[in-house]
Amino acid sequence: FDLDPEAEACVEDADAIVVAWEPATAPRFGYICYRLRRPGRPLVALTDGTAEAHVLALVSGADTAVGAPLNPPVIEAEVIAQRRLHSLSTADRSEAARSDDEVRCGPLIVSVGAHRVTVDGRRLSLPPRHVRLLALLASSPGRPVSRDRLLREVWSLSFDPETNVVDVTVHRLRSILKAAGTDGLIRTVRGVGYAIGYDSEDCATAAPTARDG
Repeated sequence: FDLDPEAEACVEDADAIVVAWEPATAPRFGYICYRLRRPGRPLVALTDGTAEAHVLALVSGADTAVGAPLNPPVIEAEVIAQRRLHSLSTADRSEAARSDDEVRCGPLIVSVGAHRVTVDGRRLSLPPRHVRLLALLASSPGRPVSRDRLLREVWSLSFDPETNVVDVTVHRLRSILKAAGTDGLIRTVRGVGYAIGYDSEDCATAAPTARDG
């Protein structure tokens, strides 16, 4: 379950992506979603119809999931609905990119609206969820952010899906940051969650001038 350059090129101009989700491919599903994701293009997962598969597909990166028995008109309707939502959210992101606050911590600058993360002036290529997670941690420098809050604000889940999706995402994010020369930026707070490795004196939220006053 992977994409070679030829396969990826075949779907480059697609309006939506429909991907089959299976337990055997679960470890790679999130990566595939990241590779296929484009602004305004939804990712729809096809599952076996169980609640567990539905939840895992969503937390792994799908925008929505359709369960068995699979009905083509239902899948098509879901794709249309998701394209409509993505069209609206793309416009919202464009507006946010012009007015979003920036969170700065040491060499790190995070802007969720502009979907931009830089370290010492070098821009990092991160999936949207990684950007949101990093911004949430950086907005509370030195203070731990619980896994429940991360699930709620980064994954939009009001319950614990009983997976290690938070830990896996943090591990991937740490690897990317380490490669960028910021090893140890995210620290684990046992029994609680995670925290950024700077204190409040090293971090600040830069609000746009239009909002001042």
